Amino acid sequence: MTARGLKSTSILGLAFLFLSALHAEAQTTERTYVSGHTGNDSNPCTLALPCQTLRAAMVAVRTFGEVVVLDTSEDTGLFGIPVTITKSLSIISAGGRAGIVGQLLVSPEAGGQVLLRGLDFMTSGVQVTTGLGLSLVIDDCTFYTASIAFQPSGTATSNLVVRNSIVSGNTGGTGILIQPTSTGKAVVALENVNVNNNQFGVRATDYANVTVRSSVISENSASGIRCDSSVGAVSIFVEHTQSSHNAGNGVLAVGALALVRISDVTITDNTNGVYYVSGGTVCSFGNNSIAGNTVTLPPTPCPLS
Repeated sequence: MTARGLKSTSILGLAFLFLSALHAEAQTTERTYVSGHTGNDSNPCTLALPCQTLRAAMVAVRTFGEVVVLDTSEDTGLFGIPVTITKSLSIISAGGRAGIVGQLLVSPEAGGQVLLRGLDFMTSGVQVTTGLGLSLVIDDCTFYTASIAFQPSGTATSNLVVRNSIVSGNTGGTGILIQPTSTGKAVVALENVNVNNNQFGVRATDYANVTVRSSVISENSASGIRCDSSVGAVSIFVEHTQSSHNAGNGVLAVGALALVRISDVTITDNTNGVYYVSGGTVCSFGNNSIAGNTVTLPPTPCPLS
């Protein structure tokens, strides 16, 4: 074959790949629908003809698109759970509550963004283990006997926002666990969450930076709010929040690099109200209500700078 022929073949090959990519993009859509009861994965994932599994609906939706869950189910196996979210997208309910039995693993592309809204999780819940600097927002969701495990790896900073949600009944573990697995930060904001009847309510470890606002942390069998450091700094700022009726500690800091700041926080009727060990620090802005606990250690004043 001549040089001109080879060049023409290469150009045609590149053109074919480009057209194939355009065709693949054309097969995705801005919004897909999934129904565990009436869907079928051979359907086009439209409102009239929904898919049956989340996996099929996520394949058919564009990056930054929206997957709409049409119904609820307490039957294991519907929606194809467990499933991994591998690209930026939103999964939302159609207006009522959408029930998910099993685990969603969140692992999108580097810098990916995922939104979960209006979903009820039963058993397992949501877990993040990727280290790509992702952002996850969980809004208006309920976790029954389920949990949120935010455990990003790598050196990139990953972000989690949980708001207007309930995490309850994870009696063998932590309701909301923030546990970076390496030096990359986990920056977390919890707002208007109710975390109750777990072993630990909210627990953060090395390299986590957490804010808890306008929330209720109660009736957990160990600590309501626990901050643990072993090799890296970890901080939790708690504001306008109640930590009460926990069988262990209302607020606990463990380790020399663990810091909990409290402002306008009610800490009542726990076994230990404020507690710190192994060099941990709980500091107060002086405007908290701490009473009715069996034991409470005095918090230190928080510095103003």
